[in-house]
Amino acid sequence: MIWERTDPFESGYRSDREMTYGQLTESLSNQKSELQMKREELQSLMDRIAAGSLSADPMAAQAEQRRLFSMQQLAQSRVLELESSVRSLSVEYHKKFSLSFAIIIFIMIGVPLGLMTRTSGIGMAFSVSSIIFLIYYVALNGGEQLADKGLLNPFLSMWMSNLVFFVLALFLIYGSIKEKSLFDMQVLMWKLKHLRKGKAEIPDEVVH
Repeated sequence: MIWERTDPFESGYRSDREMTYGQLTESLSNQKSELQMKREELQSLMDRIAAGSLSADPMAAQAEQRRLFSMQQLAQSRVLELESSVRSLSVEYHKKFSLSFAIIIFIMIGVPLGLMTRTSGIGMAFSVSSIIFLIYYVALNGGEQLADKGLLNPFLSMWMSNLVFFVLALFLIYGSIKEKSLFDMQVLMWKLKHLRKGKAEIPDEVVH
């Protein structure tokens, strides 16, 4: 028995995440064109069904309507399939650029964050950085899922997180320029221990 090799790279098949920029744009353009054609075909079939059959033979008219309904269902199924594929490709297209830009944003966040948490130690800086990255990851994946389901525009789903974190980066940079401390672990721990005392003043040895 001869086994046929099914290497996806040799066969030319690649998922949307494995495609290069050129392959992605070409596939997206082709599927958008096909989607437009299928939508026009579907509309034409719906118009023909609404107009009814011109045949005087009732049996022939029923057969014609059944054939048109069958063609309509096939066209409608293909339209839904193409719409889903176009959304997925559009998300991946914007994702390639948004993730590249995210590297710059995380650098913009990381530098001032390190300066503003230096008095609290490396543990605090690492914890805050991890929380920020986790929030970004969850927001990015949540946006991707919403876009794949057609509930959110692909562009917004991939760039909204970058926009929010870019604003956060500017805020942190401004704070570092003004030499403001984002977190002071000693002050935070003192406040937690003396929470029941109300508005007790923080001792100088804790602040400094």
